[in-house]
Amino acid sequence: MLLDRPTFSLAYTTVRPLSIPKVAAQWFEFSAHPENVDLTIAYDYEDTETAEAAKTTVQELSKKGLKAKTVVNTGP
Repeated sequence: MLLDRPTFSLAYTTVRPLSIPKVAAQWFEFSAHPENVDLTIAYDYEDTETAEAAKTTVQELSKKGLKAKTVVNTGP
C-alpha cells in the first residue's frame, strides 16, 4: 500500500527546556500536513528539567492528536 503523504520524522535534541514547547509547536503549525509529522524529542538521562519539559510537551501534543514521543540518551 502506497501512502498518499509520507511521514516526516523529526528528531529534536536539546538542552534548552524552555524552547521545547515553542519549537515543537512551530513544526506542527508550519506544516501543511501536521498529521504526517512524527516528532521525537531527545534528552540526556540526568537532565531532569529538559525531561520534564519534553514529556509535558508530548502530552500536550498528543491531546491534539499529533504524533510525538521522547527518547532518553543514556550515554555514549
